[in-house]
Amino acid sequence: MMFPEVIEISESSSADRLRWWNWWPMLLGPADMLFVCLARRLGWTWFLSKGLHEALGTHLTAAAAGCYLLLAWRSGNPVHKLLAALSIAFLCREIHFAGTTHGVYAALALLVLWAWLWRGRLKTGAAEGRLLVWLCATAFTYILSELVARNILRVVGIHYGLEMRCWTEESLESMAHVMLIITAFSDRFRRPKVSP
Repeated sequence: MMFPEVIEISESSSADRLRWWNWWPMLLGPADMLFVCLARRLGWTWFLSKGLHEALGTHLTAAAAGCYLLLAWRSGNPVHKLLAALSIAFLCREIHFAGTTHGVYAALALLVLWAWLWRGRLKTGAAEGRLLVWLCATAFTYILSELVARNILRVVGIHYGLEMRCWTEESLESMAHVMLIITAFSDRFRRPKVSP
């Protein structure tokens, strides 16, 4: 077996561990949107500036890439390898290398193909529990950021002016970068099981 340190966990144990309240990280993206509205109302323009979030984005994605590269190297876990590649793609986009604005979508497509080819390895229990929750919440926040940037939320009645849309998109993206780092450590902080 190529990845002996990845232990299979039955589906029932994952279902037993996750309850509806474990999914609270899904609320972080919408909470960030509300915080941007509050920050605008209170005049906290320093927090809303695009420059701040651009600088944060580079550092946060570099930290995420470093975390996942270290985890992938130490554990050999295929999920960490996939997330390391994703973090590097996001880092290249944040640094604004030529072609990375659209190249990140090509990288995402390649990563989806890679995940599909590795689906057997990824089913070994590595992406469940808290890791799965944080991974879904992070993806949701990134998607929310893109929906705001492209003004697609107007379909459901959420209208932003150009400046507010830019602030919200940048803040959501920064939130998602932080969540990507938290995802790296989400399964590391489990409560020890107590024997009855």
